[in-house]
Amino acid sequence: FRAFQTYVKTYGEPQRLPYVSQYTPQQLYFLSYASSPVCESAGMALKANLNESVDPCHDFYAFACGGWEASHTLPDDNQWISLSKNWSTSDSNAVTYASDLYKACIDE
Repeated sequence: FRAFQTYVKTYGEPQRLPYVSQYTPQQLYFLSYASSPVCESAGMALKANLNESVDPCHDFYAFACGGWEASHTLPDDNQWISLSKNWSTSDSNAVTYASDLYKACIDE
């Protein structure tokens, strides 16, 4: 997408490209936001918290939090959320999504 933005700055607005026509304005907005520096930075931070050497179906907690734990000191009395409980729709989307991924691994 950034290459397209550079093209427009250099050569002006081209005719609408066929592959872009398949997207709605909302989808195009998301695509432009997803490639923004803020979104890329958030993605890199999330990736840094993972331990990709661990199979998420073998040890989901170590996979999802291993990178973070390796770079942070945890108190002995740390608390963590159980992903195995049923979450309500009012809970964080991230927690609900993580819970669904966890359950997909244990429901084999």
